[in-house]
Amino acid sequence: MTDKLSKKINMIKKVPLTELKKRMRYFQKRMNLSNPEWERAFIFSKINIYYFTGTIQDGMLIIPKNGEATFWCGEAMKELWTNHYFLI
Repeated sequence: MTDKLSKKINMIKKVPLTELKKRMRYFQKRMNLSNPEWERAFIFSKINIYYFTGTIQDGMLIIPKNGEATFWCGEAMKELWTNHYFLI
């Protein structure tokens, strides 16, 4: 690996976990206030997935009204769609 590439990789900063949790709590609060009938939100956009998880992958982020979010990606995502385990 070249020094230039190594420096670029080291410059990439992870989003702090405290920030990600704050974003998720705020979203859930807004979702409950704006759309109290919603049970969960489904996020597919990479930029929005990054905003909430700190990773930019193809996948689906499921944010429930209350509780922990679930991120489906890769083989788990393929299994979900192939076997129709998608429960609403």
